[in-house]
This record gives sequence, structure tokens and C-alpha cells, in this order.
Amino acid sequence: MNIKNGIVLLLTALISLTAVSALDMSEVVKVSKARINGLDLSDAQLHSFTRGSDLRLELTLEGLQNFKSAELSASMAGYEHSDTETGLNALKVVSLREGITQTEVLNLKLPETLDAGRYTLTVSFDSRNAQPFRLTYTIDVSVPEHLVKAKELIVTPAKQVRAGEALVVKARLANKGSNDEDVRVQASVEALGTKQATYLSLASGEEKTTEELFLPVDACATAGKYALEVTTQFNDQKESTSSSYDVEVLGGDCAGATSAKGSTKSFFESALLVLVVIVLIVALILGFSRMKSED
Repeated sequence: MNIKNGIVLLLTALISLTAVSALDMSEVVKVSKARINGLDLSDAQLHSFTRGSDLRLELTLEGLQNFKSAELSASMAGYEHSDTETGLNALKVVSLREGITQTEVLNLKLPETLDAGRYTLTVSFDSRNAQPFRLTYTIDVSVPEHLVKAKELIVTPAKQVRAGEALVVKARLANKGSNDEDVRVQASVEALGTKQATYLSLASGEEKTTEELFLPVDACATAGKYALEVTTQFNDQKESTSSSYDVEVLGGDCAGATSAKGSTKSFFESALLVLVVIVLIVALILGFSRMKSED
């Protein structure tokens, strides 16, 4: 009797396990609407998004039965560096209730080096004890007309500069747009009142490093941390991108600089006085000479 009961219990457990494993996530959830940045993916229209842009994937879900801890994910294949690019994959855990509609959001980012073309976006619902449910959507990735960004800032000295010295800045620029650009680049530390700009041309897809931009730091500048801003203007200076870099100013010889300025001022004042005296003497000599010649 005990053996029979054991066999019955074992068979019941196996049947239950088979029933659970046979559950399909498509029986648990229905996706009634899918949008990216407000655009409906369910319609027949192919929607285009520029590379480098953020994608907000909004899914409207209908619970077909109660289910806890379902894995909802979105991913896009076809990028050569997809194994290291986390922006093309998003994952969250959701719970579903029968008869309840809910909205879930996943955030993705298209890499700036992604090739233009069509890509498949896959939305998946997974669970350890159920068959996965997958939906696919086709999107188009395009190249922006105008986009220039600083890939790297080269600052000398790198982190600290002494008051009375200068920062030397170079920027490595990349034209990621489809148009050639005439670019204005300005480096500045607004809090110190120092800035310098330069111009260069960039063909589509080209990278260049600017000439050195010198930013003198006043000898009496207050010691502390400051923000170095590099602003890149393009598309006839209608558009711009900015990069920030933290630098620390160390105290300089403010007294010495002030003394040197005072000495320079005194020197020029003395020189001017001597010049005035010489002019007066020459004028007197010329005046006496004229009087003598008239006599």
C-alpha cells in the first residue's frame, strides 16, 4: 500500500511538473501596444531613429492570468560591439494580474557608431518554469544630418594649474553627421574670465584635433576647483555640443605679480616724466636760439 501510494505521488508530481513546464508566457501576457518615443510600433509604418539617440520603449500589457516575477527584456542585434554595448539591452522583472492592464517602460540607447539600416528589436517575456514569449519589431536607424562631438579633451597640465600660469587645451572632434561642417570650438573657464576659440573644417565621418588653445589663469585667481567647458558649434553655429572637464587652480604668487605690475607702472611713469623734461629742455633751447637769431 505504501509502495502504491508512493508511485501515485510520484506520478502526480511528474504530471504537475510537466504541466508547469508546458506553460507558455503567451498565455500569461498580451502586448496590446508598443511605442518608442511615442511612435506606435504596431502600425505598418517603418519608424526611423537617429543613431546616438535614446529610445524609450513603452509597452502596454494585459495580464491573462496571475504571474509573479516574469522577466521582461528588450534587445537589438546586429551591432558588432553588442557584447560590450549595454545600451542595446534592457531588462526588468514584472508581476502580472489577470484582467489588469499595466504599462512598463524599458530604456535603450543607440550607439553613435551604429551603421545606418534596418534592425530587429526583440521583446521577450521569460520565466524559469515557462516557455518564452517573443515579439519582434523592425526599426530603421539613420545618420543625423548635423552632429559634431568632442571625443577627447587633452588638457595640459592634466588636473592642476598654478595661478599665474596657463591651461593648454586641445579637443579631438568627430563629425558623426551626414554633412560636412565648418566648426567653431571654444574652450573657456567662465569663473576665471578666460577663453579662446578656433575654427576648423570637418568632412562627414572625419576626425581632427584642434590647435592648442591657451587659457591664462590670473596670478591672483582664487584657489579651488573650476569647470573647463569646451563648446563645439556647427550647422552654421545653429547647433552645439559641450564637454566639461574639472581642473584645480593652486594658489600663485599674487603679491609678486602685483609688485611686478607696480614696478612696471612706476618704470613707465618715470620714463614718461624724463621724456617730458627732455621735450621742455629742447623747446627752451629752440626758443633761445630763435631769440638769438632775431637779435
